[in-house]
Amino acid sequence: MLRVVVTDIDGTILDNINRKFNCAMKTVGDRISKKQCDEEYSIKHLFSIEEYQDFLKLFYSEQLLELDTPVKGALDTFKWFMDNGFGIFYLTGRTDCTEYPMKSGTMAWLRSRGFPYPDNEKVFLSMKKDMDIDDRDFKINAIMGTKKAGFAVIGVGDHMNDAIAYNHIGAIPFIFKHKYTKDTEFPRGTRMITDWDAVKKWAEENLL
Repeated sequence: MLRVVVTDIDGTILDNINRKFNCAMKTVGDRISKKQCDEEYSIKHLFSIEEYQDFLKLFYSEQLLELDTPVKGALDTFKWFMDNGFGIFYLTGRTDCTEYPMKSGTMAWLRSRGFPYPDNEKVFLSMKKDMDIDDRDFKINAIMGTKKAGFAVIGVGDHMNDAIAYNHIGAIPFIFKHKYTKDTEFPRGTRMITDWDAVKKWAEENLL
């Protein structure tokens, strides 16, 4: 049975700070600093209701996805997993719907940066069909579907929702600790990391 590595996208395999900041600038000018975008997971409180809706339409679109930059070590780790017979399951809160279309831009970004491309039986991509779907519920429901194609052994993300979803199906959560990561109690067995080398090292020691 195919063993699968589940991964989030934003804040995990890529850094979206440049896109986040540019979307903020296009919405409210220089009122919001890049430092604020970097240090706070959500900047909703910095906008009026109308401004935030304008920000979301930009952020959850394909207009500025090229500003996203790969996280160091992610690509090499993914290539290692693929070379050793693992599948890759991109599980992201990005949207694939009429109002907030991001799928084609996301796939183009993966291809242009050399990441495993979701067009075969070993690489999968799941995105939200509705912005209003709760991230945690979406990820738990989507990840359960991986049991039909393989077995999720580890999951990598950057948020409590990721850890809960991975833990729910028995995968070991690896969670990136960012400046905005809260000192809350993550599910038992969660491994807090600062780089992809930690994921690869653990996999080499425990999955081969």
